[in-house]
Amino acid sequence: YRSSIGAASPWHEYFLSLPRGRVDIAVFWGADGDRDGMEALKWTQGTEIQSILSPYSQLALRERINEYFENIACPMLQQLQLSYVLKDFHRAYSLVSSRAFIVDAYLGLSLVPVADAFNHIENNHVHLQSDYHVCSACGSLDECDHDLEYADSSLALITSIPDTCEMVANSPIGPSEEVFNTYGDRLTNAQLLCQYGFLLDGNENNVITWTTKQLLDGTAKPEGTFSVWGKLASRWPHHCGWDRCQLVYNTESRVVDDDGTLIQNRAMHTLLELNADGQISHQLWLLVFTTVLPKVDDTIDDMISLAKQVAQMQERLEASLASGDSADDSGPSTADFECRAPDAAISFVQQIAERIMQICRRKIESAHSAEVSASALGDILDGLSHERKLTRLAISYALEERATLQSCQSAWTEMVDLCSELCN
Repeated sequence: YRSSIGAASPWHEYFLSLPRGRVDIAVFWGADGDRDGMEALKWTQGTEIQSILSPYSQLALRERINEYFENIACPMLQQLQLSYVLKDFHRAYSLVSSRAFIVDAYLGLSLVPVADAFNHIENNHVHLQSDYHVCSACGSLDECDHDLEYADSSLALITSIPDTCEMVANSPIGPSEEVFNTYGDRLTNAQLLCQYGFLLDGNENNVITWTTKQLLDGTAKPEGTFSVWGKLASRWPHHCGWDRCQLVYNTESRVVDDDGTLIQNRAMHTLLELNADGQISHQLWLLVFTTVLPKVDDTIDDMISLAKQVAQMQERLEASLASGDSADDSGPSTADFECRAPDAAISFVQQIAERIMQICRRKIESAHSAEVSASALGDILDGLSHERKLTRLAISYALEERATLQSCQSAWTEMVDLCSELCN
C-alpha cells in the first residue's frame, strides 16, 4: 500500500532506495519458471531448506502467499482504489522477509530505514537496539491510559526517555571498514537462504535436523520408543562427558541472549540435530540409544543408568581413538558397569554408531543427485556460469550438507571398526 501511493507516502524516498525487483529468497525460486530458479529448486530436495519450508512444500507455501494476496490484500487495496498485481506482492513479501526487524511490542515486525542497509555477518560491529516493552495497545513508552489495566505491573513506566531505534556499536570499527550488522546470532545458512537470499562461508551455526518420524521409521514399536525417549530426554537433558568428546555435544532447549533474556524455548523434538562440526546432539544420541534397546519396558531410572554407562564407554573408546591405541585403560573400570560386562556396553556403542551411519546415509540418499559424488558436485559448481546465481547457491549449500554428513559418517565408522576389533 505504502509503495502504491508513491510520493504521497512519507516513506517514498525510502521505498525508492529498495531493490526494484523481488529478493531471491528460496520460497520464490522458480516462481517465474526461469531455468536458474527451477534448477536451484531441485537442489533443495532433502536439505534443511526443504525442512524449513515444511510442513508445507515450497510450492504450497507460495500458494498460501498467493491466497493471502487474493483473499485479504486485494480486497483491502480495492477498497482504497489501488491496483496491485501479484508480482508486486511477491516483491513486498521478499523485502519484508529480508529486511524487517522486530522493533517492539506495538510495532512488531517492521521495516527500519538505514538499519536495513547493513549486511549480516556472525562477528558483527553493530546491532539494532530499541525498547521492546512499550504499550502493546498504543506504542507509548511513557505511562499511558492503558497502564491503568496493569496498575501493579512493572510495565507501567513513568519515563521521559525518547522511544527510538538505535544502531549501537558493539566492537571497534576501523577507517574505511564495512560496518556489519547481525540479523540473528544463530542463523544457519538454510535460514539465511530462506529469509534473506544469501549464505555465509563456514557458518558455524549450521545444523542438519531430523524428525522423529524419519529416525523411528523401520524401528520396532516406534510409538513406544518415542514415549520412552521423551521421558529419558526430560530426565537426562545433557551429559557432562560429551564436553570431552568429538562425536556428541550438549545442546540447550532454552536459548537466551547475552543479558539472560529468554529468546526461545525449544521443544525436545527440535533438538535432533547434527552441527557444523559433524557432532550429533545429546538428544539425537539418546533417541538412537533408545532404538537399539532390546526392550523399552524397564524403569526410566534403569534405562538412564544404562545410557550413562554406555556413554561412559563411548568416552573411553573415543579417547582410545584419539590416542591411536586399540584400547584405553583409563576411565571407568569393568565394575562401573555393574552386572553388565564391558562387551555389552561396547556392543551398544557399536549399534549406536551403525545406526547413526545409517541415518546419515539415508539423509544423503534423500538429496537431489545423491548418486553424484561430492567431487563431481564440485566440478558441476565450478562449471556453472556466475549468471546462474541461484543454482550456484543451492549446489553450494547441498555440498555443505553432504560434507558434514560424510564427516559424521566417517567418524562413526572409525568407532564401529574399533568396537568390532575389541569384541572379536
